[in-house]
Order: sequence, then C-alpha cells, then structure tokens
Amino acid sequence: MSQSLKFKILFECSKQKKLSKYVLPFWLANDCDTLPNEWGKFILRSALKTENEQSLNSGVGYSTKGIETDAQYLDAKEKLRQQPNLDFLLLQPYFDYDTHLTLFKTKDFVFIEAKSDDESKFYFFNDLSSTSLPYWGAELRIFLSLFNQLYQGEFILEVGVDSEKLKIFQVNELTQNDIKNALYEEVLSKALAGNRLINNDSFLQKMKLEYNAYKFRKREEFLDFSDTFNNWVYIFFYFKIFCTTQKLEFGEQSFQAFLSSSGESNTVSRNLKRHLEIGTMTNKASDWNVTSGFNASSEVFIGSGIVEGTVDKSVLVSENLTITEILEFQPKVILTTYNSLLSHPILFCAENEISFVGGLSNLAVSNIKEGDNFSIDFTLKQIIIESS
Repeated sequence: MSQSLKFKILFECSKQKKLSKYVLPFWLANDCDTLPNEWGKFILRSALKTENEQSLNSGVGYSTKGIETDAQYLDAKEKLRQQPNLDFLLLQPYFDYDTHLTLFKTKDFVFIEAKSDDESKFYFFNDLSSTSLPYWGAELRIFLSLFNQLYQGEFILEVGVDSEKLKIFQVNELTQNDIKNALYEEVLSKALAGNRLINNDSFLQKMKLEYNAYKFRKREEFLDFSDTFNNWVYIFFYFKIFCTTQKLEFGEQSFQAFLSSSGESNTVSRNLKRHLEIGTMTNKASDWNVTSGFNASSEVFIGSGIVEGTVDKSVLVSENLTITEILEFQPKVILTTYNSLLSHPILFCAENEISFVGGLSNLAVSNIKEGDNFSIDFTLKQIIIESS
C-alpha cells in the first residue's frame, strides 16, 4: 500500500474517533480469502499505483459491486488483478445509498453535485449564502465541521447518503494549481448561476450585502476560495446597482459599460475598482474564465472616450490572450480576438484601465502591423485601423 494515495485519507479517518462512524469497514483482499460473515453484499475496489500520484485520477481503478458469495468474490479478485499498475484491492460492505454526493470543499466554501435516479442537482454554502439543502444537509454539515477540525486545505470528497446514514467513499486533497483552476471555473459558474443573493430585491438583503461588501473591501488578505466566490457576488451586486441607476438592461453590453466605468470617481465605480483589484490579487497568474450568466458573442469594448495612436510596443495584438502575456508586455491598448467577458484578462484590463477591444476576427488581428494607425471610439463602440 505504499504507492497508491487513493484511500490514504479514508484510512486516516477510520482511525479518528470523531470520523470513524462515517467510514465503512474495510479489509485488504490479500488478507481476506473469503467474505466476512456478518455482512450481506460487498464491493471490491482497486487502488492503482498511479492514482492520485501526479494528478486527480483517483477514479481510474475499477470496482465490482454486488458481491454476495465467495465464488463471486474470487472471480472479482481475479479480474481486477489484471489491471496494470495495481497496488492493492480493498473489500468493503456495499452501501446502497439513495444519493451520491461529490463535494469540492475549502476551509469556508462547499460545492456539492448530488446524483440520484439519473438526476443531478447542485448545491453550495459558505459564510455569505447557501442554497437550500435536502434532508442530508444537517448531517453533512456535522461531518464537515468534524473534518475541518482535522484537515485544512482543498478537497474532493465522494459521499453516499440515505435517510439514516452518511458514508464517505473517498477523500482526495487538491494540490496542483492546474486542476484547482479548472475546478474553480466550473464551480464559480454553477454556484453564481444559482446564487439567490444576486437576484434578491429585498431592501434588507441589499443593506446586508452592502455592509458585508464594505467589510470585505477593508480586508488585507484573501486566502480561501470562498473569498473569490464572495468577491464575484459583490461585483454582480454593484453591476445590478449600475444597471438600475443607468437604466440599462442586465446583459453583456451593459457589463462592458460597467467595467469601463471602473476609473470614474462615483461610489459604485470606486467599489468596483477595489473588487477588481481583489479579483486579480487572488488569481494573479491564472487565466480563469467564469462561463455563468453571459459571454460576449461579438466585439468587446472596455475603455472610455476616444483613444488614437500608432501600433507600437504599447499596443498588444494577440489572438489567444493570456494574463501572462498582459503582465509581460504591460500594454496600454490591447487588440485581440479574445472576448470572454467574465474572465481574468478582461477584468484585469478594467482594473488597470487598459483600453481593450476584443472579439476581432482572426483575419483582422493577423493583418494588424506595427506602424498602423488606429482610432477607437468607446462610446460608439467603433474601431478603425489604417495601414501605414
């Protein structure tokens, strides 16, 4: 068992008094020639030497469930032992759960995908907001409270629940940034799409959000994924205020105008500026892109007034824009095919008042040459490029 990390945390939990009741009994197949008598059905699970070693691939190893006889058990062992890189086989009682939960959790944020009867639903909770949880929510919160006392970090958990019990099948810690960034994007998109606070028109709720946003902006450290999520909630909160005061429809065009206002001196713009700073502070080197809500389908204009000049070192012309590119070139103007409106590169440009035109065609971008003259009217959303 020295190479596979698939069940490492599960084994540790089984030895903890507070958590052991959430772990099903287990036996190593090498030490168990026949099925234990006191249980009915079993599942035989495999752990590969490569699982959880370099990436989050802990679902690669096969399992056989519904084992009821010694003959079935021996047959399952023989078949599963044919897998390349097998480290060991784990025998457990089969838990016939009602709902399977996949959890992504940090210190203060939990996102849940719940599957039952071929139907998937999404839930989340943190210190700011929560979706309404089903019958298993109370027991899950108790388990996570105990788990957090022993484990710090970011984890993926596989859990089964029925009307009486909650059992953990697997726990894997997330340590690689590329995996975490991919999860961040997916989780943010789904959680924001279902967040009631963004669309809540209650006066008291607005006052509470405004006060929480004020306290949030005064902080100096933002360490948990929950901070990233809350920051997006506050950005959309001020966006809704912007749309109301400017009498604009909530959508991609008005969001461009909202980002373009970050350099203005009014209260909403100053607050937006701070939340954009926090957003880039928490994801300095990653190219995250939130796909929830809306994406620009055409040209994107982030800036103000009329900007004219010549294409030189201060102008970044790019087809596949990345935050690394922006940090390296430090441009004053960006002309690109990139148009993912709810993304790190575009929010970074708004924060730093970099004039941005995105969604240009590949042909248009490929034809832009050093020395070309350009004129951008951010009010009319027009760009003219003339060859030198």
